[in-house]
Amino acid sequence: MAVTAWAVAAAPVGEEAPPEFEQLAGRLTHEKYAVRERATEELWRLGTSALPQLRELSRSKDPEQAIRARSLVRKIEMGLFPDTDPELLAIVQRYPEALPSDKALMIRELQSRRAWRQMLKLHQEETNDSVRRQYLSTMQRIAVYAAREKLSMGENDEALELLQLAPRNSASLLSVAHFHRAAGSLEDELRKVSDKVGVDAAQWRVALNRAAGKIDRALADIDPVKDSDLAAALAALNGDPLPWLKLRSVDNDGRNSRQMGRQSQSIYARLAMDRWNEQVMDPADLATLTKMLENRSAQYRRMARRALFMLGEVETAEAALIKDSRIMGAHHLLSLERVEEALKLLGRSVEEPCSREWVGNLLKDLDKDALEDIEDAESVQTLYIMAGFLESRGQQEHAYQCFGEPVMEFADRDKTAFLNFLMKLINQPQSFLPAPELSIRLAVEWARDDDDRWSSLTDAFWAGDDDSHEWWKLLGRIDPDASRAERLRLVMILTRRIPGDQGERKKWVNLAWNYYQHTEGDEREDILRRLVDLAFNTGDVELSQKVWPNIPEDMNNSYFWRQQISHLTARNDWNGACKVLLEQVEKMKQMKAGSINPAFHAYAASALRRTGRIKEAIHHDHMADLLFLGDGSMAMQIAMAYGFGDDYERSRIWWERAAQSISPDSSTFAIALAAYAESLIFEPSKRLLVASLNEVASSESIDSNYYEPEIPLSNMRFRLKADTYRALSHMERDKHSSMNLLRSCHQRHVTDGVLADFFFPVLRQAGLMDQHDRMFDQSWQRFTGVLERYPEAANTQNTASWFASRGHRQLDAAEKYQHTALKNFPEQAAYLDTMAEIQFAKGKRKEALKWSRKAIMNAPTDTELRKQYHHFLYDEMPK
Repeated sequence: MAVTAWAVAAAPVGEEAPPEFEQLAGRLTHEKYAVRERATEELWRLGTSALPQLRELSRSKDPEQAIRARSLVRKIEMGLFPDTDPELLAIVQRYPEALPSDKALMIRELQSRRAWRQMLKLHQEETNDSVRRQYLSTMQRIAVYAAREKLSMGENDEALELLQLAPRNSASLLSVAHFHRAAGSLEDELRKVSDKVGVDAAQWRVALNRAAGKIDRALADIDPVKDSDLAAALAALNGDPLPWLKLRSVDNDGRNSRQMGRQSQSIYARLAMDRWNEQVMDPADLATLTKMLENRSAQYRRMARRALFMLGEVETAEAALIKDSRIMGAHHLLSLERVEEALKLLGRSVEEPCSREWVGNLLKDLDKDALEDIEDAESVQTLYIMAGFLESRGQQEHAYQCFGEPVMEFADRDKTAFLNFLMKLINQPQSFLPAPELSIRLAVEWARDDDDRWSSLTDAFWAGDDDSHEWWKLLGRIDPDASRAERLRLVMILTRRIPGDQGERKKWVNLAWNYYQHTEGDEREDILRRLVDLAFNTGDVELSQKVWPNIPEDMNNSYFWRQQISHLTARNDWNGACKVLLEQVEKMKQMKAGSINPAFHAYAASALRRTGRIKEAIHHDHMADLLFLGDGSMAMQIAMAYGFGDDYERSRIWWERAAQSISPDSSTFAIALAAYAESLIFEPSKRLLVASLNEVASSESIDSNYYEPEIPLSNMRFRLKADTYRALSHMERDKHSSMNLLRSCHQRHVTDGVLADFFFPVLRQAGLMDQHDRMFDQSWQRFTGVLERYPEAANTQNTASWFASRGHRQLDAAEKYQHTALKNFPEQAAYLDTMAEIQFAKGKRKEALKWSRKAIMNAPTDTELRKQYHHFLYDEMPK
């Protein structure tokens, strides 16, 4: 490929001309117009085979010959031939002289005709800078889409030509580079350009080395390219986040620091640089960030808090959060099991967290405006958080004693607000913990035997949820003697909004199945659809296995293929998954170019490999690789596809490829880096890289997701990961400072389950056993203190048990906690997985696999559970 241009040569220069070429070329200068026209037509029919000679002829000294040859070269390069649709030909001929507004319509028309080459060539020839800039990204996508279409048909040379027609930039160069990598010609391209000089040569070498995964070599050529974002991203991928942070520490490329989040980001970046360099954070920058907490804009304050949480300045950030919203402050504290502090914020104590009088007073304080928008009223949010707190701690009876009478009085005041209140107890706003048991009990007490009330109640509970309404009616037919209170509870159990008693859900699913088998006609098909929807919507693999053989083909096609393969593979039916996936690959080939998805091939490859069909799997591996074409977001999909088939080594390779190819200005840039870092957390040689990637991902999260619920713990975890791995990477150089940093990480997250995910395992991996045990004991004591007061707090029991299982400590106590949690929540997949981890830590592989299988059967789409099963199956047993 030429370094300095994207010229398309459909036939190589020097190829022997068609035998009639010279004769026809001579006729282009014939004295008769009709002869010249016929000669031109015949030369056009020769097509690409005559292209090199036509290019030569276009430089003829004879004006007529040169003009006609140039016109033919343009048409053939444009992909226009005598048999081309006349309407398409007319659009292309009119386009150069059209107004910009007309060009937009013409581009849409060309796109609808899938005239990819014509679009790309017209854009390449575009002389209007505004129009050219407007369609840069569109043409880049079109080139990739069109190339994928050609590649899927085996037309690799044509695909390369289309890629080379794209506007020249880092993305299009990377697409071509990855084409060469997958085709096996990358090293040849590198040799061709190894001794070339200039910006174009440097750009091409950067792209080739990125595609080869040689980040250090790409960095060596990056200066002439003058792409600061790409240079900084490559540095981060080489273990150095400072260039990226420096880039974000100042207004760059016209960024306005007065925009929401930008000033927070720039200050954050400077302070993060101080931390990375192991320096005291600049007091002036910290003071500026702290002052931003007083800004009149709530979103502005929020960005500043996020920055402080991500910098580890938790005390300052928590104080600001509490000042802004004691409700969100309490929610944050409860997420860290800081119960006493949270209750104090709500004006309560651990001795008396709630009372009937307190609930009544909060409900009485609601004025007319608050009733119209009940979920935004602070007093009602206080009640939501209290109800969720009590129910999650196993205090259901106490919750009812406190809420029952005041809420019934509230219902008499305003029926609509009351029903909304009940609904929100189940579907909690702001990520609060739900209180479905309390909601159902209050609902039944209010409705009693009143038909109108029951109608209003079910409408409120299941607004927009037709499935629940249908199950409500169906359960009445299955058991006419069941009370409405029983049916209400059963619908909630069947749809897994509340846990049932041991075997209760299974019993009613079986009753529904038996009822279906004894029905006929339309009702039979309707019940079957209800059962299939229930299986897929609730992740009930056992039910889907039962109903699937009865599904007619037309109904089968209405279900999403991902649901099907998740359920098939959860019960180890990889042959069934192969069938579904190969059908999807065939369907994809018939779709429009933009719908060709390389990840389909990766899914097929991973499933085929599980069935031993290695030759077929290798073919689909190659197709996924070939169709990828440097699309970072697509690499993420491919990585997930291989993870689906438990092929975690290929998955890791593709996470790496995603991070190395995704554009720094992509909305998924930070996600790709964080996911790549996650794939490396247990590789000791990659600790500095993991820290670097998390630093960059953190800096990119400051000004994102303005309007999502504020969850400080998720922000704090960026800092936890960056600091943990930086400390471990510096341990030999400065053990004292590194240990101080690890201790501060632990203290900020002492009861955060994420510590069990990686923190304790990597401490053991690093041989820091004394430090590991001291920190584990601190966390364990915090958990046991909470559980002494709330012995039925299932989620706390599960988190404590998770700590124990991953820390390989207190395993007997953890097993007891987990049995209690599972008694109350027998189908909770996360709890089942924790029990599996306990058994594995005890050296009981078979027991671990049994519990892990139960977890997957209750949450078949959870990829982490599948990874856990792989861990239990293959990893070395703890010593």
